[in-house]
Amino acid sequence: MDEEKEMVAALKQLWGMGLNPVLVARKEPRLVAVTKHRGEMDTWGQSVSMGIRCGQQPMGLSLMVLAFADAAIFAQWQLLATAAIYPSLLVASNTHTYHVYLFTGPEYVGCTLAGRYEARNGHARLVPSITLLGRGQRVAVVGSGDVPYHFPIGKGYDDIPLVTIAEYEMLLALCRRFDRRTPTASCAFAVGGRSVYVMG
Repeated sequence: MDEEKEMVAALKQLWGMGLNPVLVARKEPRLVAVTKHRGEMDTWGQSVSMGIRCGQQPMGLSLMVLAFADAAIFAQWQLLATAAIYPSLLVASNTHTYHVYLFTGPEYVGCTLAGRYEARNGHARLVPSITLLGRGQRVAVVGSGDVPYHFPIGKGYDDIPLVTIAEYEMLLALCRRFDRRTPTASCAFAVGGRSVYVMG
């Protein structure tokens, strides 16, 4: 019961910050509840884990997350990004993967920004190294889950930077430098419910 109360309190805090908290079933990767009213969260139980829905937030901005699955690639990317574009990126990490949080004005559709193909059972399998989590996708809440992510000491969701369209595009361009696929990945941004694709 204490765990459930802590979860509800954390979700209400996120909602109060203007973010869009969601719950996902622990035994299968499907969304089971999205809050529209803070009171609804009191009915959520322990059978779910916490997340934040990316894309448009109640506060009016769009939350986008760059998910890095390769520590070596992230280290190289971070050096380039902080030196050339944006020095105050907010990063959450666990034992081997990283989430970079960004606020943007437009809402973007998620995609694989960088990866490689490897042969398995006679078929080419995509192994993503950098993924953009965008509209409708979920990012794990910091501190929750079996292998939780953590912000640096003293940092939190209040520190997510708002980047311009130009800065956002440059950050994604740096991600595509690590892509080992052909052709280069494409992503999209949402316009009036449609997805408009931009080739990298």
